Amino acid sequence: MKKTLVLLASIAFALVMLYSCNNGAKTEESESNSPFVKGQWTLNFFGEITTYQFNDDMTGKFISSNASDSYDFTYETTTDSIFFTNVADKSVKRYAYTFINDDKLRFNYPGHNMVYDREKRK
Repeated sequence: MKKTLVLLASIAFALVMLYSCNNGAKTEESESNSPFVKGQWTLNFFGEITTYQFNDDMTGKFISSNASDSYDFTYETTTDSIFFTNVADKSVKRYAYTFINDDKLRFNYPGHNMVYDREKRK
């Protein structure tokens, strides 16, 4: 009986440690890599205007001049990628990104390299 209790306590301790390590890594990653993206970024591509709004709480909005393409999202970042989860249908998109400077953000995804300009929030 004593061996079983020790075994169960050891397993519980290991699970708690793994869970806390995993959550800490995700939090540090989100906090260290997301602040740079926060704000509003806009692209005018041959008259079609698209805007990404990134909020402090890791939510945002994609706004297109074609209103049917607009959607709300949540996001997570890594050092070179951003993951968008569409709030309505839970689909996930991954874009690689780079900063050209403090005011230009390049999204790289298959067949496209779009450069968005930082804007003041409207």
